[in-house]
Amino acid sequence: MPHPQAATAPDAERRDHQTSGPVRFGLIGCGQWGANVAAAVERSVGARLSAVADASPEAATRLAARLTSAPKVLSPADLLGNRQIEAVLIVTHAASHFELAMAAISQGKHVFVEKPLALSTTDSVALTKAAATAGLTLMVGHTFLYSEHVIDVERALREGQVGELRYVSLQRLAYGRFRDDANVIWNLGPHDVSILIRWAGRPPAAVRCVEYMFTRPTVSDLAFLTLDFGDFLGHVHVSCIDPEKVRRATVAGTSGGIVYDDVDGAVRLHVNGSKVLPRTLSTADRRPPLDTELSHFADCVRTGARPRTDGIHGAIVVAVLEAATASAALGGDWIDLTMTLGQVSSATDPGPRPDRPAYGPSLVPSQRTALA
Repeated sequence: MPHPQAATAPDAERRDHQTSGPVRFGLIGCGQWGANVAAAVERSVGARLSAVADASPEAATRLAARLTSAPKVLSPADLLGNRQIEAVLIVTHAASHFELAMAAISQGKHVFVEKPLALSTTDSVALTKAAATAGLTLMVGHTFLYSEHVIDVERALREGQVGELRYVSLQRLAYGRFRDDANVIWNLGPHDVSILIRWAGRPPAAVRCVEYMFTRPTVSDLAFLTLDFGDFLGHVHVSCIDPEKVRRATVAGTSGGIVYDDVDGAVRLHVNGSKVLPRTLSTADRRPPLDTELSHFADCVRTGARPRTDGIHGAIVVAVLEAATASAALGGDWIDLTMTLGQVSSATDPGPRPDRPAYGPSLVPSQRTALA
């Protein structure tokens, strides 16, 4: 399977139509993250927040009062039906994503959905097909893919700065933020699964997962995922019971390695066997990734560009999470993704991007037998 060309800032193919002026956004979901999304929209020169909505009208009213754009407070149904709103930002519980996103598409709205896109591959593919058929932008909120750190690692991998990959390990650990609507696989897992897929340039061929319930009997708060990319394995460790906040990625290659520490705010390149100090690739995001992400969405709506985190990418992440859930239920068995990825590839797609190959199963012999 060929790798994409060198990583670039978010850009893509263009559809035929273009719009001008700030994109008029409507936000559904006025909780903590919804408030962060609203603030990021206000910082964008290419977008305007025209309305906010929430299942709790009081929450929507409180958020609107804090915003300088003075958005209207509407019910979710009225916001979706408002012809002045061009694009909808869905920042609600994951269980509501599919219904709200499909309703927005049916109303002719471009859609941004916070991760995960939906709770099943089937629903994710349906949303992707619906948006493509309607000629609308569908984008998923995998915010870390808009971090300059993640893009710097991607670029270093494409340029061969570590040689051939041996393995990649990601940790996302902290204490607290226990959620009743999502276990740790679906709450934290989307971040690192999305990053791994992007760095690999293709989806994994198979997934295995083990999970543990310590604080609640039916909701996992610790999980270990292994993704088989054929020529290397990716490992993801997610936890909401660890005493220290850790967001760290280690990339090991035949000639060097990379350590990406998101808490420390640095990406460092090491040369195997060298006494030379590691070279710093980047030390800080010049702009918050959320701001970059939402400006990118506005640009995609305005120009017809294909998003960096489009429906196809979002559906593949969901497919991996579904497989991880199935594996955990079986005690950690490998789950093959070939048939599921075929379902994803059936989604209407504008074609391969220059910086990413068409998705499909890995053609490289698997290492899972030797290294699992």
